[in-house]
Amino acid sequence: MTDKTWRRGQKADYTDRPLTAEERVFAEEHHDYLYQFMRWNHLPVEEWYDELVIPYLNAVKKYCSREELHIYPFHVVAEKVLSRAVYGKHRADHAQRRMPEGGFVSLDYELEGDNPFSGHPLDAYWIDKTKNVEAYVIEKEFLRDLFANVSKYAEPELLEMVLAMRILGYTDRDIARRAKLELDDYREWTLAEIKELIRLLTLRRTGNCAMARLVNDTKYFGNIDEYNRRRDLLDM
Repeated sequence: MTDKTWRRGQKADYTDRPLTAEERVFAEEHHDYLYQFMRWNHLPVEEWYDELVIPYLNAVKKYCSREELHIYPFHVVAEKVLSRAVYGKHRADHAQRRMPEGGFVSLDYELEGDNPFSGHPLDAYWIDKTKNVEAYVIEKEFLRDLFANVSKYAEPELLEMVLAMRILGYTDRDIARRAKLELDDYREWTLAEIKELIRLLTLRRTGNCAMARLVNDTKYFGNIDEYNRRRDLLDM
C-alpha cells in the first residue's frame, strides 16, 4: 500500500503545482464531467465555470496523485471537491452580506470521515470582535464541546451540518440543499423530506429532540468524552 504523505487539515502539495502531462490528458478526457456537474446542480455555466474549473483541476491532481483513491471512480472524488467549492462560494457570499460591525474571527473545525476524501475544514462559527475576551473564550470552548459531542446523537452528520449552518444564519432549505449535495445518506431524499427531518431534529417545543439534548448535555457536562474520562479516574 502506498504510504500517505498527507494529513487532514494540511494543505495538499498538489494544489500549487501545474498539471503533469498525464494529468492534462486525464483532465481533457473527463472534462465533460464538469459540465454534467453544473447541469445536475442547476448551476449556470456562464456564472460557474470560472469558479469551478480550478477545483476541477485540483480534483484531477488529487485523484492522479493519490493511489488509494483509485478504488473509487473519478466522478466520486470530483463530486466531493466540486460540491465543497460550490458550498464555499455560497458561504463566502453569505458571510460577506452578514459581516458584523467590527469584523469577525473564524474558528476552523475539521469534519472527519472514514473515506480518504471526506476530511475538510469547516468555518463553524463567526465570533464578533466587539465581545469581551471572557465571552469569546466561553463561546469558543462551548462550541468546541458542541462539535465534539454531536456524534453521540441522532443523524449526527446532518445534525452537525444544521448546527454549523444555523449559527451562520442559513435557512433549513439552504441546509437541506447542501445535505442532498454532500451527504450520501440523503442524496436520494427530496428537499422536503430532508427539511422535515431537520424540523424533527430541532423541535423547539420539546426538550427531547436531538439538538436540545446536545445543547443541554453540553451545558451540563462540557465535552462528554472528557467528562467520562475524569469520572472514570475518580472511580479508580
